Amino acid sequence: MKGTDNTRRVLRKGEVRLVLLAEDGSEAQRDKVLPLARARGVPWKIFGDRAELGAAVGSGPLTVVGVTQPSFAKELQEQLGRD
Repeated sequence: MKGTDNTRRVLRKGEVRLVLLAEDGSEAQRDKVLPLARARGVPWKIFGDRAELGAAVGSGPLTVVGVTQPSFAKELQEQLGRD
């Protein structure tokens, strides 16, 4: 899911497997998403700046992307490293 609001919506439904955040995204946007992700045990990673994150999913600049496909989320986590 692209964007903060869409990611929050699918986090609430339990469909997100990984949250990607832009390093230059606003703290307010992070504060809307990270508590939900943490409460549901969804891992999150920083991925480039807003332009890079958006380009990675074929969009304009984005602060947040929610990955819903389990195998893709797992692959991304492995490539981005685990905390």
